[in-house]
Amino acid sequence: MSIAQLARTPVVAALLLVVATFSYSIVPSLNFFANGSDYPLLLTGLMRLGFSAGILVLLFALYRPLLSRKGLAVVKRVARSEWKLIGLAMLTTWDVALFSLAYRFMDISIATAMTAMVPASNVVFLALLNKSWLTWRQKAGLLLCMVGALAVMWAGGFMIETDRMDELWNLGIGVALGLGMVACGGLTVSALRLGEILAIEWYWEELGTGAGMVWGGSMLVLALAQGVTAPLFLALAIPAGIPSVGALGLMLLMGLAVLLGTALWALANGSGLRPMVNGLGYLQPGWALLILVVLGIAGAVNWVAMVGGLALIVAANALMQIWGGRDY
Repeated sequence: MSIAQLARTPVVAALLLVVATFSYSIVPSLNFFANGSDYPLLLTGLMRLGFSAGILVLLFALYRPLLSRKGLAVVKRVARSEWKLIGLAMLTTWDVALFSLAYRFMDISIATAMTAMVPASNVVFLALLNKSWLTWRQKAGLLLCMVGALAVMWAGGFMIETDRMDELWNLGIGVALGLGMVACGGLTVSALRLGEILAIEWYWEELGTGAGMVWGGSMLVLALAQGVTAPLFLALAIPAGIPSVGALGLMLLMGLAVLLGTALWALANGSGLRPMVNGLGYLQPGWALLILVVLGIAGAVNWVAMVGGLALIVAANALMQIWGGRDY
């Protein structure tokens, strides 16, 4: 059994998602210490360069034929025919920049809690890209997850007393930026969809076989999409100046953290609509808020609402896994 096939078994997939979730959870704290709100474009550019370089090294070690002249010719051909998916994959690069801008206008804990909506966005966009729609049972499960996510947002954000919270206009701008972040995060599945197409084309070109080809294709699409756009972010960031060397290092570290989280999430998710696997991502905001509180970055958290929201999220995703795929 290959690594990709093993990763799709329920127990292994769950373990991979736990590690991926923790990896994502440290990103908001790293963003704060790297002064991301002051340097959102520079942070995004360096982070994406670190991500892309890491993925290319990983693919070279695991799937070297995909990066051969023949393999890249396939990528070029598919990109030409599936340019819309390439464009959507490039839009994913804006999620961290929008997050960094969002907590200029509201407490960082609220922006962090809003990431709880990203898995729902993943599920919806993946269904749309597969030219299908969610069953009413899946919609019910997602609705319960959203209620839980709102409880987590309220516990981690609206209970924190800051001067900014009294400024409804700033809060509205911050929430709008946060929703943009959620949409960009959900578009990550466009790379997963394109990875499926690339895997088929590589198979016919006799460059490899197995479920891992989909993972390799998805990661390569993200690496190329983010590597191409990273220089643009860096160029736009020039007027803002350069932060400390330590902050620059944290920005690159963020790229590696996101690389680990994304690689493990894509490996566990495979190529299908898997509500439980995607839904485990809802736990990320809870862990991220806990880290923010422990480090003294965020203010007070209503733990009753936090635990209740997370429990609702877990229960909803369990129900989605049990009967979400049946519509009778």
